[in-house]
Amino acid sequence: MPLGTLPLADAAQSLWLEVKHERAFRPAHLRHRHEFHQIGVCLKGGANLAWWNEDAGFRKVLAGHRNIVVNPAEASHSIDWTGSLERIMLELNCAVVRRIAGELGLRDDISLHGTPSGRDDTIWHLAFMLYRDTEANPLASALYAESVANLLAVRLLKQFTDIKTVPTLSVSPLTSKQMAIVDEYIHTYLGEDIDVSRLAGVLNLGPLQFSRRLKARTDMSPHQYVTNKRINRACELLVATRQSIVDIGLEVGFSGQSHFAARFKQIVGATPREYRNIKNGTRSGDEGRAN
Repeated sequence: MPLGTLPLADAAQSLWLEVKHERAFRPAHLRHRHEFHQIGVCLKGGANLAWWNEDAGFRKVLAGHRNIVVNPAEASHSIDWTGSLERIMLELNCAVVRRIAGELGLRDDISLHGTPSGRDDTIWHLAFMLYRDTEANPLASALYAESVANLLAVRLLKQFTDIKTVPTLSVSPLTSKQMAIVDEYIHTYLGEDIDVSRLAGVLNLGPLQFSRRLKARTDMSPHQYVTNKRINRACELLVATRQSIVDIGLEVGFSGQSHFAARFKQIVGATPREYRNIKNGTRSGDEGRAN
């Protein structure tokens, strides 16, 4: 059997995070380092790991379902094993961790601890969610990608550093005035790939604090909130115009028709075509003329 890994899906990439779904078997035992923080989450299978890190030294562990391997950026490490693992590899931009540390009032040069046998339910659920949505390219939305990266950074700071207590941020809800500013910004740039940093910036807040205060006000994440705004605008356009469904999806910020249709049905309970027909009283046989 050759050395290396077998990709099981196309890698999902963004400015903040890259996700790889792969099967790994008998890797070459070579020391190397990355420019990013690497987090490997085991989905299936099991293996005896022989792991080395320049700071933590050499360790042997039995890795299985939910096991997490953390390789901090710029730290020389190597790994070898017997067995076969199906895993999600998360490659996190170091700037995200530094930014979140700064927003929490921590030093931005805090070092992460490498480990071959980590455990964290939140990181596991994040990895599983990304694995489940791999075919839909979950990081295509900058808003979603940055939200995931921010949450991953918080968990790494809490679980894989020497920090005993991570400070908590204000969770007071955004005010009505702040919501009006955010809504105006979203309306203006609805067709663009809005990210959390841009939304937070219009209120002079950090992305983590903004996300938590928006959640306190709306019970939605930034991604959920903007998606609902996109769908609401799409509903208006489906009824008021004769634009094609494809064009409407693009106008309100979706990257493709399949993504738009799936998200629309999830929120509205009908496909865009069905919704237009119902609202306009169009018979199913006439729907082609409306699209």
